[in-house]
Amino acid sequence: MIKRIIFDLDYTLLKPNYDKEHNFFKQFVSLDNEYFIHHMGEILREYETTYPKYELELFLKHINKYSNGIKIGKDFIDKWVLFSAELDIQDTSIVKDVLSYLNGKYELVVLTNWLTEAQKKKLEKFDLLKYFEEVYGGDKCLKPFKESYQMAIGSHKPEECVMIGDNLNSDVIEAIKYGLQAIHYTNGKEVNHEYQKVKCLSELKKIL
Repeated sequence: MIKRIIFDLDYTLLKPNYDKEHNFFKQFVSLDNEYFIHHMGEILREYETTYPKYELELFLKHINKYSNGIKIGKDFIDKWVLFSAELDIQDTSIVKDVLSYLNGKYELVVLTNWLTEAQKKKLEKFDLLKYFEEVYGGDKCLKPFKESYQMAIGSHKPEECVMIGDNLNSDVIEAIKYGLQAIHYTNGKEVNHEYQKVKCLSELKKIL
């Protein structure tokens, strides 16, 4: 029996503004530091596959490896949290409809790899935070480390929880590996794999 639904956030519930971050990063490093400015995704993925959670000192040490000698400090992280929370206006009517429906049947939580404070601000901005009992961010534990899924299921058994997200590996394959059920949200794309999937979040109302 399913008791808890665990949602990924970015590209599942809300669309982030990663493309706009280039101008933000330019404020902190030399303009010719192309890698830092345009490849932060790769820098973050390297961190997330090395460390089990975002810890300030470790994170800053990692970021500074790519700053070409320009010191990046805590003020960068503080401003980044605020910047990344300022998403573009987007239609969340389907998301709200689905969450409202599921909230009446299951416990809902968010498991996301970005910082909890920023992710809560995103959800608040679009009036979505009220649907969730908890938001587990990357400063608590990162996917795909086993501890992140253990944290997200709370007091429930793994098989009583369903993970839903757009990342086939961290939201589906790894979740199943640790005993959870999982649904791949393909964001409208046609995909060919053996796992349960939905192209639109509204389909969840038919299967949950």
